[in-house]
Amino acid sequence: MYIIYEGPDQVGKTTTRKLVEEQRNGKDVVIDRFIGSNIVYGTVNIRYTLEELRYLYIDDFLFVAKFKPVLIYLYAPVNVLLERIKKDRHEEIDEGHLINTSTEYDRYYERCGYKNKIKINTSKFKQTEVVKQIIKFLKNVENK
Repeated sequence: MYIIYEGPDQVGKTTTRKLVEEQRNGKDVVIDRFIGSNIVYGTVNIRYTLEELRYLYIDDFLFVAKFKPVLIYLYAPVNVLLERIKKDRHEEIDEGHLINTSTEYDRYYERCGYKNKIKINTSKFKQTEVVKQIIKFLKNVENK
Protein backbone atom coordinates (compact mmCIF):
# COMPACT_ATOMS: atom_id res chain seq x y z
CA MET A 1 0.00 0.00 0.00
CA TYR A 2 1.19 3.52 -0.79
CA ILE A 3 0.64 5.88 2.15
CA ILE A 4 1.15 9.64 1.83
CA TYR A 5 1.34 11.85 4.92
CA GLU A 6 0.54 15.52 4.41
CA GLY A 7 0.10 18.49 6.73
CA PRO A 8 1.80 21.60 8.07
CA ASP A 9 4.89 21.67 10.27
CA GLN A 10 4.52 20.35 13.82
CA VAL A 11 1.31 18.33 13.35
CA GLY A 12 3.15 15.07 14.11
CA LYS A 13 3.58 13.58 10.63
CA THR A 14 7.03 12.11 11.11
CA THR A 15 6.42 10.68 14.58
CA THR A 16 3.05 9.26 13.55
CA ARG A 17 4.48 7.81 10.35
CA LYS A 18 7.23 6.01 12.25
CA LEU A 19 4.80 4.55 14.79
CA VAL A 20 2.40 3.35 12.09
CA GLU A 21 5.29 1.85 10.09
CA GLU A 22 6.39 -0.07 13.20
CA GLN A 23 2.92 -1.48 13.80
CA ARG A 24 2.55 -2.44 10.13
CA ASN A 25 6.04 -4.01 10.08
CA GLY A 26 7.31 -1.72 7.33
CA LYS A 27 5.16 -3.39 4.68
CA ASP A 28 4.00 -0.14 3.03
CA VAL A 29 5.58 2.42 0.73
CA VAL A 30 5.40 5.55 2.87
CA ILE A 31 6.00 9.14 1.83
CA ASP A 32 6.21 12.00 4.34
CA ARG A 33 5.02 14.95 2.20
CA PHE A 34 4.61 14.60 -1.53
CA ILE A 35 3.04 16.40 -4.47
CA GLY A 36 0.34 17.88 -2.23
CA SER A 37 2.97 19.70 -0.20
CA ASN A 38 4.54 21.04 -3.38
CA ILE A 39 1.14 22.37 -4.39
CA VAL A 40 0.47 23.88 -0.95
CA TYR A 41 3.87 25.50 -0.41
CA GLY A 42 4.11 26.49 -4.07
CA THR A 43 0.83 28.35 -3.69
CA VAL A 44 1.61 29.92 -0.30
CA ASN A 45 5.12 31.01 -1.29
CA ILE A 46 4.11 31.94 -4.85
CA ARG A 47 6.78 29.56 -6.08
CA TYR A 48 5.01 28.44 -9.26
CA THR A 49 3.10 29.98 -12.12
CA LEU A 50 -0.55 29.00 -12.55
CA GLU A 51 0.46 26.70 -15.39
CA GLU A 52 3.10 24.99 -13.24
CA LEU A 53 0.53 24.50 -10.46
CA ARG A 54 -1.88 23.02 -12.99
CA TYR A 55 0.79 20.51 -14.00
CA LEU A 56 1.40 19.62 -10.35
CA TYR A 57 -2.31 18.90 -9.93
CA ILE A 58 -2.22 16.77 -13.08
CA ASP A 59 0.82 14.87 -11.75
CA ASP A 60 -1.00 14.35 -8.47
CA PHE A 61 -4.14 13.01 -10.17
CA LEU A 62 -2.06 10.72 -12.41
CA PHE A 63 -0.14 9.33 -9.42
CA VAL A 64 -3.39 8.72 -7.53
CA ALA A 65 -4.99 7.04 -10.55
CA LYS A 66 -2.02 4.74 -11.12
CA PHE A 67 -1.02 3.76 -7.56
CA LYS A 68 -4.28 4.20 -5.57
CA PRO A 69 -2.45 5.64 -2.54
CA VAL A 70 -3.95 6.47 0.84
CA LEU A 71 -3.78 10.06 2.07
CA ILE A 72 -3.27 10.72 5.76
CA TYR A 73 -3.82 14.44 6.36
CA LEU A 74 -2.79 15.55 9.83
CA TYR A 75 -3.60 19.04 11.02
CA ALA A 76 -4.02 21.18 14.14
CA PRO A 77 -5.26 24.70 14.85
CA VAL A 78 -2.69 27.43 14.19
CA ASN A 79 -2.45 28.41 17.88
CA VAL A 80 -1.51 24.80 18.73
CA LEU A 81 1.09 24.72 15.95
CA LEU A 82 2.62 27.98 17.24
CA GLU A 83 2.85 26.51 20.76
CA ARG A 84 4.51 23.35 19.43
CA ILE A 85 6.96 25.39 17.36
CA LYS A 86 7.93 27.46 20.38
CA LYS A 87 8.18 24.40 22.66
CA ASP A 88 10.32 22.42 20.20
CA ARG A 89 12.49 25.45 19.42
CA HIS A 90 11.68 24.84 15.79
CA GLU A 91 12.63 27.63 13.43
CA GLU A 92 10.21 30.50 13.93
CA ILE A 93 7.32 30.50 11.48
CA ASP A 94 5.11 33.53 10.99
CA GLU A 95 1.50 33.09 12.17
CA GLY A 96 0.15 34.47 8.89
CA HIS A 97 2.24 31.95 6.97
CA LEU A 98 0.87 29.11 9.12
CA ILE A 99 -2.71 30.30 8.58
CA ASN A 100 -2.17 30.40 4.80
CA THR A 101 -0.47 27.00 4.84
CA SER A 102 -3.26 25.39 6.88
CA THR A 103 -5.90 26.92 4.60
CA GLU A 104 -4.15 25.63 1.48
CA TYR A 105 -3.78 22.13 2.98
CA ASP A 106 -7.53 22.10 3.68
CA ARG A 107 -8.21 23.15 0.09
CA TYR A 108 -5.86 20.50 -1.23
CA TYR A 109 -7.55 17.82 0.88
CA GLU A 110 -10.96 18.78 -0.49
CA ARG A 111 -9.79 18.93 -4.13
CA CYS A 112 -7.43 15.97 -4.36
CA GLY A 113 -8.43 12.79 -6.15
CA TYR A 114 -7.60 10.31 -3.39
CA LYS A 115 -10.38 7.78 -2.97
CA ASN A 116 -9.07 6.71 0.44
CA LYS A 117 -8.19 9.62 2.67
CA ILE A 118 -8.47 10.54 6.32
CA LYS A 119 -8.16 13.89 8.08
CA ILE A 120 -7.15 13.91 11.76
CA ASN A 121 -6.84 16.87 14.12
CA THR A 122 -3.76 15.89 16.14
CA SER A 123 -4.56 18.42 18.88
CA LYS A 124 -7.68 16.48 19.90
CA PHE A 125 -6.06 13.10 20.44
CA LYS A 126 -2.99 11.62 22.09
CA GLN A 127 -0.37 10.26 19.70
CA THR A 128 -1.36 6.66 20.46
CA GLU A 129 -5.00 7.41 19.54
CA VAL A 130 -3.98 9.05 16.26
CA VAL A 131 -1.98 5.93 15.41
CA LYS A 132 -4.93 3.66 16.34
CA GLN A 133 -7.24 5.67 14.08
CA ILE A 134 -4.81 5.36 11.17
CA ILE A 135 -4.25 1.63 11.70
CA LYS A 136 -8.02 1.04 11.79
CA PHE A 137 -8.49 3.15 8.66
CA LEU A 138 -5.74 1.29 6.79
CA LYS A 139 -7.24 -2.09 7.74
CA ASN A 140 -10.61 -0.93 6.39
CA VAL A 141 -8.96 0.13 3.13
CA GLU A 142 -7.24 -3.24 2.83
CA ASN A 143 -10.52 -5.08 3.40
CA LYS A 144 -12.41 -3.25 0.64
